[in-house]
Amino acid sequence: VKAATSAALSRERPLDASVYTLFAIAGAAGCTLTHSVLVPIDVVKTRKQTDPATYGDLSLLSGAQRVFKDEGLPGLFLGLGPTIVGYVYYGVTVYPGYEFLKRLLFELAGPTLAATIRVPLVLLAGAGATCVACLGVCPAEAVRIRAVAEPQLGGGGTIAMRIVEDEGWQALYAGLPPLLVRQGLFGMMKVLVFDTFAEVVY
Repeated sequence: VKAATSAALSRERPLDASVYTLFAIAGAAGCTLTHSVLVPIDVVKTRKQTDPATYGDLSLLSGAQRVFKDEGLPGLFLGLGPTIVGYVYYGVTVYPGYEFLKRLLFELAGPTLAATIRVPLVLLAGAGATCVACLGVCPAEAVRIRAVAEPQLGGGGTIAMRIVEDEGWQALYAGLPPLLVRQGLFGMMKVLVFDTFAEVVY
């Protein structure tokens, strides 16, 4: 039993600041790149939700063509700034955060118990890291949505200040509960799949 327990936990070697920094850089780069590429899809989706009279009956492609026709290429990338800010924060926090929390939970549980309940601990670490990450993504998403729905308001910083002045800072977190549910479940499954494959490979 001791041998099995040791083998199960041997992969979780201690990590120093340089490794956590690499996790943060890789996470920021990966999250920012993938979400930036998808900004045009987010623009059309947001327009369909906020302006159904114009975009409600249009397909994703037709909606993108309509935005391009009316507003040019910049229109398809409305909200790019808040997206980059939000997902840089997400990548910087969620991946090193998961690795840190996983090791902390394993240490608190002890070797034998950690090996027995590894999956719940991995899921808990993923959920915890994702919750922290969502604290930065949520206000960025609020600003992104407003930038797409009301582009006349200006840039991301201006919109953020306008929201705070008119509605209070709480308005930036109005979408936090559904975001936590969506991203929390996604984050838990993501790290579980990663951890399972890592266990097989290594």
